[in-house]
Amino acid sequence: MTDSPSILHVPIEGGDQYPLVVLNQHSGRIIPPDIDLGIPKEKTILGLSDLFIDDLLRDIPAMGLPVLEQRINRLLIDTNRFIGDVSERQLSHEFRQSVRLFNDHQHGSRLIHQGRGLIPEQFYEDWQPVQIPGNTDLSPEEIEERKRRFYAPFHNALEDVLDTLYEQFGGYLIVDMHSYGRINGAKSDIVIGHLDGRSCRPELTNRMAEILSEHDLSVTSERYLQGGYVCKKYSDPAHGKHVIQVEIARDLLAYPDNFTECNYESLEIMKRVLERLLPEMAKHSLSVLQTPSTTHFAEPDQAPAYEQDMPLAAQ
Repeated sequence: MTDSPSILHVPIEGGDQYPLVVLNQHSGRIIPPDIDLGIPKEKTILGLSDLFIDDLLRDIPAMGLPVLEQRINRLLIDTNRFIGDVSERQLSHEFRQSVRLFNDHQHGSRLIHQGRGLIPEQFYEDWQPVQIPGNTDLSPEEIEERKRRFYAPFHNALEDVLDTLYEQFGGYLIVDMHSYGRINGAKSDIVIGHLDGRSCRPELTNRMAEILSEHDLSVTSERYLQGGYVCKKYSDPAHGKHVIQVEIARDLLAYPDNFTECNYESLEIMKRVLERLLPEMAKHSLSVLQTPSTTHFAEPDQAPAYEQDMPLAAQ
């Protein structure tokens, strides 16, 4: 494959710099020709994808903020999962005992059980589960190859950005952008995820909620959308490392009766919201990093698990 699995859109040099990076993990459309998932290509583009997040963020680098984009389709591998979140069901029979080498980790048990681990077993079409034949009957070598080609490049690029920001500012803020379907009681326009207050200081989430509310958007923090692996891995607010997951209701970007068709009028409205939100959060994160925190944050081994039962369709 000649296309890079991930790409960092960097701002034009010479402008103001801030300790913020924006992520787009789930709107990638690339499926390498040497991998057959066993489903039509159009379904791979739609299944589990956060459609139109890439369009939403297209102008953000021109405003002085970096955007790291995963270009590989999420059905192939999910960068927002722990690297060991592999189900025994996905391995060839002769290798199933070796799965214990992968998933002996607290992050993955519930996600694996629901079929939405590192390599998804299913996606939803018309609210019904569709199995992914190409993500079963795998050998450990095939799984490791996907990790090497498509998972590691994204996280290596992110870690390079974060190291630079931490060295320059003594901390950082990741804004991890996603979309979701309003089902099972989740009604808000925007859901802010922060691991129940453990992935960032409240000054950051409160300010974000204020700005979004000023645009007449309903904002909440839903327990089952509290944040994925990126929130867990890269957050340590006691030491200046902050992560916020932002979930935008899909009907604000697409038509409610057809989430695969972009509503460009609505998209433009949300683009204007982000064009205010992200630069203001960048400036605010700089101010927050320069102010000592009075909040006590739980150590990682004290923190409860937050893999809640959530319909895959909502993702």
